[in-house]
Amino acid sequence: MAISVCKCLCLPCKIFGSLVKFLWILLNILIIAGGIILLATGGVYISKSTASLIFGEAYTIGIMVLGSAMIVVGFFGFIMGCTENKCIISIYSLVCGLTLVPLIVLGIIVLVWANALSANSYDWLYNKIADGWTNAVSDNSDEICSYMADHNCSGFSTNCVTNPSSNNQCPPSTCAANSFVDVCNSYIIEDAKKIMKALGGVSIAFGAVMLLGVIISWVLCCCPTSLSITTKSSKKKDATAV
Repeated sequence: MAISVCKCLCLPCKIFGSLVKFLWILLNILIIAGGIILLATGGVYISKSTASLIFGEAYTIGIMVLGSAMIVVGFFGFIMGCTENKCIISIYSLVCGLTLVPLIVLGIIVLVWANALSANSYDWLYNKIADGWTNAVSDNSDEICSYMADHNCSGFSTNCVTNPSSNNQCPPSTCAANSFVDVCNSYIIEDAKKIMKALGGVSIAFGAVMLLGVIISWVLCCCPTSLSITTKSSKKKDATAV
């Protein structure tokens, strides 16, 4: 049974050969580059944005972890494609198999949460963001003031025009943006949904790459053996013919 499976998996390798190997190496180079970009720019961008003050460090940490994982997996995939070392192939296949399901499930959950989140949802995630806004007002009032000025809004679910002194959703009275009547929760929610959709999409795409890695690792694991057997048999036939 295992031999027949290997023969089936080896068929693309025999037909496309170098093309499959080249595309796999190129794919892993792109994965490494994507991981570096997430580490170098993604985390820095989010950590400096006002949204991160409200959402906390979870998004930044998630992006940094995902970027690191992409670099490690891409490096192993690149080495696997170049050397076809069975030890590396086995490790790579195991890592891909253990991570592809959690990545896809996590991505789907995050996308579902992002679609369900709204300014009128008032669920645990909404309350978490509201608490983050309150904490940011206390710890980073200047950033919150700038955010309100950029979006022509004030407060989170209650504006700062009504009883600003007793409203813990508003920065100090010196903030000129306290005069805006519109509340900021809808803008914050949209920012959260954009980030969550981006993370969910990347997670699912990375999970799909892991599935592809499992398939190709099987092909590379089976093909060298079968190809070497074919080479030996062809040599025997040539020697017999001579």
